[in-house]
Amino acid sequence: MGLREGDNLVSTLISSLLTRLYFVRKLYIFTSKCPS
Repeated sequence: MGLREGDNLVSTLISSLLTRLYFVRKLYIFTSKCPS
């Protein structure tokens, strides 16, 4: 049971990191396309 909770925590952490990376990349592309 403890191992399953650990896996759940790891998958949640990975998915949140991937989501953050995706948004940062999207924002970077947007700012590079439209320089201020």
